[in-house]
Amino acid sequence: MTYPLTVDFRDGFYNDTIVVVVDEVEVYRQENVTTRTMTGLAGSTEILLDSGKHMLRINLSEKEVSTSISIDINSPLYLGLEYIPQKGLENKLQGEPFKYM
Repeated sequence: MTYPLTVDFRDGFYNDTIVVVVDEVEVYRQENVTTRTMTGLAGSTEILLDSGKHMLRINLSEKEVSTSISIDINSPLYLGLEYIPQKGLENKLQGEPFKYM
């Protein structure tokens, strides 16, 4: 079976190029991503994945920052990403959608 992984780009993005790679295959690329201060959301994408384990890598080209996340999907999942200067990319994985204003 396949399940959706919704990836929300949340706080801390400013004119960033975001690249998402799943199992060594680029599945998403977006330039000029900036967080909207009123909502705390910069953008979102949905990726359909076969059930089981997958390795995600998220790159911010201009900032030369990346993170890798291992997930085991067997139901819809929601991944929230935030860029925090001095820390890099922080992530939160949960089974329900994130809430925005």
